[in-house]
Amino acid sequence: MPPFQLALLPDALAPWVADVAERVQCPPDFVAVGVLVAAAAVIGRKVAIRPKRQDDWAVVPNLWGLAVGPPGIMKSPALAEALRPLQRLVTDAQAQYEEQMLAHQFRLAEQKARRHDLARRLREALAHDEPAEPVREHFEAGARYSPPVERRYLVNDTTVEKLGELLNQHPNGLLLFRDELSGFLHTMDRPGRENDRAFYCEAWNGTSGYTYDRIGRGTVHIRAACVSVLGGIQPGPLERYLREVFAGRGDDGLLQRFQVAVWPDVAGRWRNVDRWPDGAARARAIEIFQRLDRLEPAAVGAEELTPEEVPFLRFAAEGQARFEAWRAELEQRLRAEEDHPVLLSHLAKYRSLVPSLALVGHLIECVDASARGPVTGAATAKAVAWGAYLEAHARRLYASVTDTVGVAAALLATKIRRGRPTERAAVVHSGRLRSRGLM
Repeated sequence: MPPFQLALLPDALAPWVADVAERVQCPPDFVAVGVLVAAAAVIGRKVAIRPKRQDDWAVVPNLWGLAVGPPGIMKSPALAEALRPLQRLVTDAQAQYEEQMLAHQFRLAEQKARRHDLARRLREALAHDEPAEPVREHFEAGARYSPPVERRYLVNDTTVEKLGELLNQHPNGLLLFRDELSGFLHTMDRPGRENDRAFYCEAWNGTSGYTYDRIGRGTVHIRAACVSVLGGIQPGPLERYLREVFAGRGDDGLLQRFQVAVWPDVAGRWRNVDRWPDGAARARAIEIFQRLDRLEPAAVGAEELTPEEVPFLRFAAEGQARFEAWRAELEQRLRAEEDHPVLLSHLAKYRSLVPSLALVGHLIECVDASARGPVTGAATAKAVAWGAYLEAHARRLYASVTDTVGVAAALLATKIRRGRPTERAAVVHSGRLRSRGLM
């Protein structure tokens, strides 16, 4: 795999990613993917990008990230560190919610006391045959308090129905994080959860609503279904799942939505790094996330045509030229059909990936430098480079179902290791490969 280049990241985040990778002794790819997906989740539906010069095609920068690696390669610590700035937002939101709940409890107690007093005055009025209208007016004029809603950024284990309720409370979107995504993938295969895959496929776009009807919960309309996904998985479970999906279960495009998927090489010598974290780099990353959380679309020059549409930016002239040249090449490759259909299906979703990455990088630079305006050529160039880097990882990701020769050879090697097949068995196996056009 091509080594990860820190130059792909915004300048405000690159030092922190490098610091984490060195201290944890893990591939920087894992940390970079985690921080990028988390930043995109904070941006959510605040600002979209319209990749064409005039068309109204809009892309919400909603990313799904996947870190693939064998056990012990430090995927979990890397992703945990990548989510640290987001966890700070979660902690602050929980503290604010606790304060709001204390104030809410006091208001409820105050309201209860007032109602008791009004009930007493009503009984006295009725006992003395006095009109009750003044008391009724006080009853109706009494304030009614709704409980505060905790600001949420993350979910870990939730049903689709509960997630729909949370999305109605948080239309900007939420990030689903699972340390081991194999459990999440297999959960959707359980009886009664068959429709979950369709929901997550819809929520990947981040641009439309979703309605589900349940006997218990009734009808729930989700105005904006926007869910980011991030997690890790080991190669073995991933390959088994890929074969199950593409060998007969049916390809619905769920796996191809994990566009920011990395499977880096495990190379180099391990060394013990025992030092203090780079406090300045970490503080800068946390500040970036806090600014993204407070981001106002107008502050970066985003257009808002109607209240129903997501505010948006377009490419600057240089960025537009870069994107159009890149997309023209992509479309030609997709139509040439020189790659496996599974891989082509994955690459087709890069149409939205590259604009999303360009927008995320641009907005991070904007909040870091208090800038505004269309998505720059520099941000677009980094996004295109991300696309080339991620394509190499996608080819490794799908190799178990696209590289038929390699799979056949691996099966034969397994049989040899388990007891060395006879010469006749080897010849028969080779004949089968030739008959299938694999040799």
